[in-house]
Amino acid sequence: IDSQAPDLLARYTELIEKFPGMTTRTETMKSGAYGVYAQKISGRFKDEFNGQSNPLFEVVKKYGLWNKKAFDKSIPESFFSLPEEQIKILLSALWDTDGSIYFKKHSSGKNPPFLEYCSVSEELVRDIQRLLLRIGVVGRVTSKKTSYTYKGEKREGKTAWRVTVGSAEYVHRLLSALSLHGHREERRIKG
Repeated sequence: IDSQAPDLLARYTELIEKFPGMTTRTETMKSGAYGVYAQKISGRFKDEFNGQSNPLFEVVKKYGLWNKKAFDKSIPESFFSLPEEQIKILLSALWDTDGSIYFKKHSSGKNPPFLEYCSVSEELVRDIQRLLLRIGVVGRVTSKKTSYTYKGEKREGKTAWRVTVGSAEYVHRLLSALSLHGHREERRIKG
């Protein structure tokens, strides 16, 4: 996980460290965001669980999420049949990490919000669009080619996939459903 929201980082760290034999490592990235990584405590991994592997890793493996790269991520199929309240929790966690709330500048002086989730995984973005439909929200999927500069040379990046919610009705419905933390919550309140 990487984030600039200290409360979200603290919450993630607390949840990981509830698993025996697990700790977290924090790094500051060039962007100023922090990266928090789950890892085992040396020498205690198998002993803690009577020779069995850590339950956190078992859950990650069970749902096919182990060792996934950003462009390989998706929502496990069984999650689509979760109750609506759990879908809202999942969407909230996804928006806390890679979602955004923007306010459009409008000539009328009103600044209506729109919400966006962005990833290099088309499958993940389409899965999120599907989850949004479960809570009565319609999102639009678009893509954009990205680029970056490395040692003064402009290079082509991966395609970025986005699901955007812009209709006032759906924005209101989604904001009412999400339980956001950190700077995303502050932006929602100020909007």
